Amino acid sequence: MPTTRIRAARRRADAGSSPVELVLVLGGVLVLLVVTLALGVRWLAVQAADASAQRALEILQSPDGTENDAAAVAGRLATSTRSIRSVTTSMQVGPEQVRVAVTVTSILGTSVTRSASGPRLRFVLQAHAPR
Repeated sequence: MPTTRIRAARRRADAGSSPVELVLVLGGVLVLLVVTLALGVRWLAVQAADASAQRALEILQSPDGTENDAAAVAGRLATSTRSIRSVTTSMQVGPEQVRVAVTVTSILGTSVTRSASGPRLRFVLQAHAPR
């Protein structure tokens, strides 16, 4: 008989612990979900900044590419996804090298900067072909 009383007392001690465990487990799952979504938004911001910098570099490298054209294309490309709130583009154009840095701010407020650099492209006129 004392064994059944002990078992009954243990069962009463466990009563109500299931909702507490459920809240803790669901809280952990919710935190993991939010962290996963935040990392996804950051990854998307990195990809948008990188693609924008590469495309702006291609435009700026061309002989008739201007800084305004490169900045406009970088801005349009980065904001084509709705998770980017603002875009800032900075460019350094030298006689031999071109560098473009694109900074994007995501809807979560995190900023990401990616840059691309390369040589300035030129067309070299060839002398008349020998006859």
